[in-house]
Amino acid sequence: METFLVTLAFLLSFFLLCGVGYIFAKKALKGSCGGLGRIMGDSCMFCGKKEECDKKKLENSLRDQAS
Repeated sequence: METFLVTLAFLLSFFLLCGVGYIFAKKALKGSCGGLGRIMGDSCMFCGKKEECDKKKLENSLRDQAS
């Protein structure tokens, strides 16, 4: 029971701090362009850095071929 209460208090404080951060910063939480799509080879269409993503993808494929 003690572990549950400590975990609950931690989670509640985390969400409280996220809420306070949102109120003061006025910025929403957002994800990255990585994730499963990046692993599967899909290009980045959301962050506006498609050229940078393509360049990194090319560098990674060249490095993998050299190994």
